Amino acid sequence: MATQLEEWEKFAKNNLKIETIFVPTIKTALKKQYSSFIDDLKTLGIDYATQQMQFYPWNSDMIPVLRKIYKRAGLLGAVTSYRELLNDTKDTKYRGFGFNQEWVDQVLEYLQIHILNKAVIPISETTKKFILLTIENAVNEGRGIDWIVNRITDNEILEARARTIARTETIRAANTGHMIGARKFPYEVTKGW
Repeated sequence: MATQLEEWEKFAKNNLKIETIFVPTIKTALKKQYSSFIDDLKTLGIDYATQQMQFYPWNSDMIPVLRKIYKRAGLLGAVTSYRELLNDTKDTKYRGFGFNQEWVDQVLEYLQIHILNKAVIPISETTKKFILLTIENAVNEGRGIDWIVNRITDNEILEARARTIARTETIRAANTGHMIGARKFPYEVTKGW
């Protein structure tokens, strides 16, 4: 039987693999959100671009990538949780259980219900705040539009933001899957997250 530390290390390792897969796609979605702002900024100025940003409540390009993260990490979480519980019991009646479409459907249902208000809108709002803070700093420091564009599209900042999103959503999905897997276990569990 694995120790709690070993379980956490395995959880972190699995999540890191998933995060790494999705960082490039998240970066692309962020770049699309930035590009519409940058186009407005370059052609019509700071005031117009800032006002237009309010008409885009969320980044719709983020939805498909989050669905993929939830499907992959959620199913892994459900299967992992179920197997850990099986290993803690002597009952062999439920052994050999692997892929389960019902679990995938439950993870995706959770995502469908919560994707906008728990993920997409907060991600989009944080992105908008970053843009507004960048503009504020540029104005206070007397910098121009080129500086704003360079700052917003800085690859290190974009990479860090994409990794943060990937990590947050992978963990959310894995934890959702863990809860689903534990609920499907035929015995009462006291497992906590």
